[in-house]
Amino acid sequence: MNRLLVWRVASQIRVDRGVPAGEVVRVTLHDKDGAVLFEGAVR
Repeated sequence: MNRLLVWRVASQIRVDRGVPAGEVVRVTLHDKDGAVLFEGAVR
């Protein structure tokens, strides 16, 4: 489930910022307390 969420976030970043497909998008997800749940690069 987390992989799908990260993929969707990366896809939306691509759309919002005009990042071409194939380029790396950095994604960092935090919980409500600010702890990092996921940090990485998605193609």
